[in-house]
Amino acid sequence: MASISGASAFTVSEETELKVPDEAGTDIDSLIVSAVRKNNRSELKEVFIQRIYSLPHEEELQCKYLHRLMLKTEFMLQDTYGLTENLEEKFRNYYYNLENLNAAKSVDVCYKILCDAIDTRIREAEKDETRYFKEYLAEAASYIEDHLQDEDLSIVSVAAHIYLNPVYFGRVFKNTFGMTFKKYLMQRRMEKAKKLLESENRSIAEICDAVGISNPSYFSHLFKQYTGKLPSEYRKEYEG
Repeated sequence: MASISGASAFTVSEETELKVPDEAGTDIDSLIVSAVRKNNRSELKEVFIQRIYSLPHEEELQCKYLHRLMLKTEFMLQDTYGLTENLEEKFRNYYYNLENLNAAKSVDVCYKILCDAIDTRIREAEKDETRYFKEYLAEAASYIEDHLQDEDLSIVSVAAHIYLNPVYFGRVFKNTFGMTFKKYLMQRRMEKAKKLLESENRSIAEICDAVGISNPSYFSHLFKQYTGKLPSEYRKEYEG
């Protein structure tokens, strides 16, 4: 549609094969909002193509669904960061001109605004990573605490949970907490192990399971490295 109308921001080949989701496209809308939240332009383009091909045939409904998508994106920006006055004005202009935009032009305008949103978020994040990612990191810390027993817990799984690139997340995490993700995770596991040794009469094997370290010998090695004592020594000293 964008190609036929002469719109320049977004065009796709007619030969492109795509899987068409449900008619309303709510799942695809969520993927688009997620791509913007992750500041991922390549992912945005991929899922936006799917959104175009999932639109209904009626032009009025096409415009309605695109409008719904933009509202969802704006709400996400309000709840996170990046909704500058400039970007907010672009959303307002789009809403104001809805009646004057056909579906093909709406595709072009919406895609431009979504790309601008990503560019704005990247610039804003670079100004003050700690401030803009405070919400993300608080959620990450909570997720880590709730999944310490998961042996497969990793920087990749935590980054995926909060919709951030793992490499970027790792850098912001270190800048905020003053240590690498790996060191932080080990610290939280050892602190949980200390509490279990202090307050509960669990076996070492049970504590290993509770902190996501299946090998008791390796756990004892890490615990001594962290506290200067073996788990059994720490328990006896605490009881004494």
